Amino acid sequence: MRLTGGKDRSRLIKAPRQKGIRPTLDKIRKAIFDILQDEIIGKEILDLFSGSGAIGLEAISRGAEKVYFVEKERICVDTIVENVKSLRYEDKAYVLYEDIFKAFRDFNKNKKKFDIITMDPPYGRFLAKKALLKILTYDIIKNSSLIVIEHSKTEKLPERIGTIQLYKRSSYGDTALSFYKNSLGK
Repeated sequence: MRLTGGKDRSRLIKAPRQKGIRPTLDKIRKAIFDILQDEIIGKEILDLFSGSGAIGLEAISRGAEKVYFVEKERICVDTIVENVKSLRYEDKAYVLYEDIFKAFRDFNKNKKKFDIITMDPPYGRFLAKKALLKILTYDIIKNSSLIVIEHSKTEKLPERIGTIQLYKRSSYGDTALSFYKNSLGK
């Protein structure tokens, strides 16, 4: 796998080698960042279900200020840490080895809010909708926050949950990308 843009474009990153782990393809990462464009520059990003960390690493390469990676699989956490070190992103990357719902509670307790949240939950477990609900419950987004979800094209996500409103959905083969924004924002 390679970074698709930014200051470290074309740099190689590793993916965890374990059955059931599905790294985000280069073309899908490129599509995400083509849509977000300059929205990530100087922003704090939460990368949920991080896997290899490809989305968050791509965000740092493209100008994100900080990225918090949340992953509960040890092999993935080790891969993210290895990728962060090889790219020399230690000052911008925070890798958390825990369940996303525990992370939400911790962020809420510390009054931490994010500009952008990305997530790529395992397909077929309906975790995306549950995560959207918990994001609102734990108040970890700003008024103008964006949320990007990579999910199976067959998983139907709502157009609106609370103040979070769908503004774009794209499909790439069996994968869909759903882009939400907090409607309290601009």
